[in-house]
Amino acid sequence: RDLYTRGHSESVATILTGMGVIMGLEEEDLDALRIAGTFHDIGKIGVPDQVLLKPGALSYEEFAIIKQHPTIGAHILSPIPTVKSVIPVILHHHERMDGMGYPEGLVGAKIPLWARMAAVADTYDALTSDRPYRKGMPRERALQVIEDIRHDQLCPDCVQIFMQYISDHDPKSEMA
Repeated sequence: RDLYTRGHSESVATILTGMGVIMGLEEEDLDALRIAGTFHDIGKIGVPDQVLLKPGALSYEEFAIIKQHPTIGAHILSPIPTVKSVIPVILHHHERMDGMGYPEGLVGAKIPLWARMAAVADTYDALTSDRPYRKGMPRERALQVIEDIRHDQLCPDCVQIFMQYISDHDPKSEMA
């Protein structure tokens, strides 16, 4: 629905697929990761434009609406048998290692691996992208933030895989 989300989803898909390559995943799993990255924010279709496209900070109530997008996305895709394997990514990509994420407050390894991977990719792209309410961070600053939130928010193993990937790639230039 908006250009930011489209570009963001493409970037997350690129990063996720690259992480999967480093992990030695089979082609079928790499395809699933590409789909997961592309559709991880599909639930934003159910978020009103005045909230989704708001140029400033969100109120508590508006953030509560945004927090519904993983559940909405999982619901949208659940009738499609061919994407069954990616629904946990859609549903859990905003969970945090410390249990402070959403929608279910899962902790650590209870968060599906691909969702933990998506959280890292999603975080990196969100930090480095320009938004209506702020300018994106330089790559090195974003990488430092990711290191700083490793363990509490992001899976340390997934951060390590991401760092291996990012040391050889610039996801923004690969999308062109």
